[in-house]
Amino acid sequence: MRRMTNQKKMLHEEITKLSSFFDAYELHEKINKRIGLATVYRFLNTLERDGEIHSFMCGNKKIYSNNK
Repeated sequence: MRRMTNQKKMLHEEITKLSSFFDAYELHEKINKRIGLATVYRFLNTLERDGEIHSFMCGNKKIYSNNK
């Protein structure tokens, strides 16, 4: 079981609000840069590995979707 820090809670809440594709930079902007970009990438990679979100490559850019 992963430890749920305040940063992870904030990221998770923001992701659940999104209804379209997003990338790490967009998510980073939405949280007003209160969390480092590297932390955002690590969190997204963990969610993807755990099957909670999906990722796609689009024009050399990795985008994510929380729709299953």
